[in-house]
Amino acid sequence: MSLIRAVALAVLCAFFLVAAGCAVLPPTDDYGDLPLPEAVEATLVRLESAYAFTEHKQLDWEAAHAGLMPLAEAATTAEEHDEVVRRLVPLLPDAHVQLYTNDAERDLCRPLRGTLGLTLSDVEDGSVIVAGVTAGGPAEAAGLLAGDVVVSLGGVSVEQAVLDAPLWCHPVGTATPERRRQVRVRMLGRAETDALVGMEVLRDGEPTSADVLAEPDDLTVQQVLGIVPPETLLERRMLTETVGYVRIGWEEPLRVEVKLQAALLWLERQGATSLVIDLRGNDGGMERTAANIAGYFTDETQFYETVTFYDGRTGGQRVMSEVWVQPQEVRWHYPVEVLVSAETVSSGEGTAMLLSRLDGVEIMGFEGTAASFGSTGSGILLPDGWRLDYPGGRSLDVNGQIQLDSDAEGVGGVLPEVRVPWTPETRVALAGGADPVLDAAVARLEVSR
Repeated sequence: MSLIRAVALAVLCAFFLVAAGCAVLPPTDDYGDLPLPEAVEATLVRLESAYAFTEHKQLDWEAAHAGLMPLAEAATTAEEHDEVVRRLVPLLPDAHVQLYTNDAERDLCRPLRGTLGLTLSDVEDGSVIVAGVTAGGPAEAAGLLAGDVVVSLGGVSVEQAVLDAPLWCHPVGTATPERRRQVRVRMLGRAETDALVGMEVLRDGEPTSADVLAEPDDLTVQQVLGIVPPETLLERRMLTETVGYVRIGWEEPLRVEVKLQAALLWLERQGATSLVIDLRGNDGGMERTAANIAGYFTDETQFYETVTFYDGRTGGQRVMSEVWVQPQEVRWHYPVEVLVSAETVSSGEGTAMLLSRLDGVEIMGFEGTAASFGSTGSGILLPDGWRLDYPGGRSLDVNGQIQLDSDAEGVGGVLPEVRVPWTPETRVALAGGADPVLDAAVARLEVSR
């Protein structure tokens, strides 16, 4: 979620907690004036106690301390300082962990500042392909084509290149092994400006090679890595004469519910007898709003979650509230396909989880959701204007177990019941602006009509 939206939601959440007479608030610690080693030390101590999923993910804070502190103590240049701070993010496999700075020049990691002018994608057989090339860009000039299978890049095998990709350049945590691989593959399309990157590819089974000269661009790190938050709260339209479409960008209190009710009534008047709910890229919001969204698709009250939060007085988690789904006055009775992606995070995942439990609803996508469902709002201010946000709270199911957040093996999230395969054809189509997942959803609804 964007920094502005995250701060707004944290303020709103804090307001509700105080209004309820509870003194437990998301902590914000200011280590910005400390020398870097002391700030890193304090950050690791705070995360060990306040991060909500240390035991669930079996995190080893002693190993984190041993690996990071020597780098912090040895760092002398601004670039070395920034790299140490960035290395905090991959310690926590969680998409609610986000690193910010207001300095655009420092925000973009050096290995990502140049573009090769191509989009790389992994596919189901484990290979990496050129999914698309930018018109007039360096990859096109070097003769690369969409569909080429990458054999080596930068003088090493593509698998080694994936492993070598600087995950610490990614400013948002990655909760699953699949997501980490996706991020690393995406990074292979970047390089330091003016670097000459040799590539070997297979084209129709025949080997060919190309030297690609990285050129600068003006993209932000978020744009480079495809983590730009949605701009529209809710979008509605008819896809065919009978298939309606609603895209929900985030779970904003009240306003999204009003818009969704109006959209469902409008779609039914237009003749919709089935519906696509698009949650891809949904970057979360308020838990109760997710429950209210689900209420438009069920006639029954059902349990959603128990919300807990870190209590600094006890060092443990304290129960804050329970959230239930209550049926809404307007009820959608027709078949639904819910589209998810690895960028469906937080309450977006909660909405998908609740809908997946209902009759007549299927989850569809290339992949599962972000597997990051904790309560946000906690933050740490670090030297040189950096801020690290992390979740201090949990969502528990009816049995009191953590739900949706990835475990020690990286398993979690909402998985598609109908999975669109990652083939070269679908990945090339996606890079070219097509939408294979939406096309598959419409086809499925048309057949079931």
